Amino acid sequence: MQNTRMEILLIEGDPADAGLVMEMLAKDRKQEFSVRHVRTLAEGLQLLSEDSFDCTLVDLTLPDSQGLETALAVRNQFERMPVVILAAQDDEDAAFKALQMNIQDFLVKGEINGGMLTRSIRYAVQRKRISEKLQESEEEFRETFNQAAVGIAHLAPDGSWLRINRKYCDIVGYTEEEMKAFAIPDVTHPDDLQSSMEHYRRLLNGEIGNYSLEKRYVRKDGSVVWVNLAASMVTDAGGNPRFVIGFVEDITPRMRVEEALRFSEERYRALYLDNPTMIFTLDSNWTILSANPSCAAHLGFSIDELEGRSGLEVFHEDDRPAVDEQLRKCLRSPDRVYRWQFRKIRKDGELLWVEETARAVYDLKGEINILIVCQDITERRRVEETLNRAKEEWELTFDSVPDLIAIMDDEYRIIRINRAMAARLGRHPKECIGLFCYKAIHNVDSPPETCPHSRTLADARGHDAEMEEGHLGGVFHVSATPLLTPEGKMRGVVHVARDITERKLAEAEIKRLNADLAARTTELEAFNYTVAHDLRKPLTVVNCCCQTLMELCGDRLDEECTGYLRDAYDGTWRMNRLIDALLEFSRLANARLSREMVDLSEIAQASAAELELADPERRVIFRLAEGVIVNGDAGLLRVVMDNLLGNAWKYTAMREEGIIEFGVLEIDGEPAFFVRDNGAGFDMLYAGRLFIPFHRLPGVEEISGFGIGLATVERIIKRHGGRIWAEGKPDRGATFYFTLGDH
Repeated sequence: MQNTRMEILLIEGDPADAGLVMEMLAKDRKQEFSVRHVRTLAEGLQLLSEDSFDCTLVDLTLPDSQGLETALAVRNQFERMPVVILAAQDDEDAAFKALQMNIQDFLVKGEINGGMLTRSIRYAVQRKRISEKLQESEEEFRETFNQAAVGIAHLAPDGSWLRINRKYCDIVGYTEEEMKAFAIPDVTHPDDLQSSMEHYRRLLNGEIGNYSLEKRYVRKDGSVVWVNLAASMVTDAGGNPRFVIGFVEDITPRMRVEEALRFSEERYRALYLDNPTMIFTLDSNWTILSANPSCAAHLGFSIDELEGRSGLEVFHEDDRPAVDEQLRKCLRSPDRVYRWQFRKIRKDGELLWVEETARAVYDLKGEINILIVCQDITERRRVEETLNRAKEEWELTFDSVPDLIAIMDDEYRIIRINRAMAARLGRHPKECIGLFCYKAIHNVDSPPETCPHSRTLADARGHDAEMEEGHLGGVFHVSATPLLTPEGKMRGVVHVARDITERKLAEAEIKRLNADLAARTTELEAFNYTVAHDLRKPLTVVNCCCQTLMELCGDRLDEECTGYLRDAYDGTWRMNRLIDALLEFSRLANARLSREMVDLSEIAQASAAELELADPERRVIFRLAEGVIVNGDAGLLRVVMDNLLGNAWKYTAMREEGIIEFGVLEIDGEPAFFVRDNGAGFDMLYAGRLFIPFHRLPGVEEISGFGIGLATVERIIKRHGGRIWAEGKPDRGATFYFTLGDH
């Protein structure tokens, strides 16, 4: 498989040397290089600021810059760019200085060959990438170490701190500089010192590989913090201790909660275990001290998962500020009982509506807690919200639809009317209530016979009709639907009228245009075939005369006369093919489009097989994507693929080995299909003229064709509602893209 092309910038003052370098790179078969050459440093720096390159080759003797400063200027401005120096002479001191300046290589132009140069470029790019990865890895480690959510430290075998992160400093209350002046005993609680140092000794002696324990630190302000400490030894290649890495997590809140929980469990255990309602207690920081089994079951947590958690966490995030305020009211007024309704979130994410009763209470130590009794009202709220939402949605829908809607009772009186209908009647909706519909809508004294309303009242079934209503000013599709009670009794009729005046006018206009178009198409086809017949008749005469002369007089004609006859004969043959192409071009422009699901990959494979069969001596590799299914006209899409693959076949004829690809990718949010080749290509200046009938690009006169194929393809693609465009470079191949619309 071919490597990705490397973009190379060559800053070389000598055109001859530049030519040799580009020739070396062009001959490399393992790697494709795209080389941009400039002669001055200023031009090179400008290009580097505008485009992206994989490597820069720099001559040290440029018109505007001399010596290592040239390469240094490139490296300083573009530090991530690998730079290789091309020197005119071997200079060991300069080469050593260049490597110290982070220049990737120093090559002497007179000593290099293609293999050496390409290897140097590849190695330079690879070394630069490895260096950048290493730097990124080191930066990531530093950030991870400093930003970690737990305390991390490296300790020397004597117990002094070598390195400590921010979280560790926050836990103990000292700065990193202060901690580096301490050892383990300086911050460890006296009651925990013996156990802590014994674990550390055993770790240093290799008796254990790591350890974990809960211990206390004495902070700088004298307060005590509980931590969970995990430590392990890092050794060198010989197994000798290098340093100890320690992780600490502040567990002080957990230790306090555990102490409070013991009190709560003893006081309320019997009540909590047997009560079917949800009961839990919070401390003054809203931490859950205890929760009964019913509470855990309703929220989907275990009791252990709830106790110690912030009480706010089980509420919906939008309700937490309001809950916080209610809890503060409890603390401010301990003698009052508060009630509220809020949303809680179960462990599985399901929403739970609750009605809670809360009151502040004091524990045995005199500290204030909050006792909360909670009921699940989810189903009740769900029913209420569903009814309210349905009513609101119905109201909005009823008044926002553009159709004219009225609800009538069984005596033709208007019960309700939407804004669109009221506006058409020139009244406010409330003014229409109680009016007879036939009077208000049709401006008559009795229900019209054509109105489906009367039929619906008669048989309790839905009816519809198209009616031209002068009073409302247009043609309408009117439907009447019975409004029944759950028992099936008629309560009234829903009357919906949709204005189809514009549609009717459009249908009539389309019908007229289609008839006119069909007549014009028939006339055009007849004209085309008449012209073709008239053109072919004299061509046939000339063709036959040429053949007759060759048969009767061929041995008496000199080579020049024979050539004239052959040119005349070939000309009639090409003219006949051109007439066929024109007729096909005209036919496809008016062919009926019959869309269906089409296997475009299968069509591409069939076209490729025919091309290979017609010229089996050609060496062409087809890379055709499989399973490309589209919605389109199978016959017309076969014409598209025949033309595009046929063009690729023709324009790769000069290649020793042609490569033709078909595939699909996403462009601007829609699938775009493409045919790509490594043939003659074209200048993008002519891209806009590719699809003009009879137009052929400069420089391809030796390739057969009439300039009709791509114009035919464009017509077919546009018939499908898609678009087609092309990209290419001279002698670098071309790619044709096309889409097939939204079907």
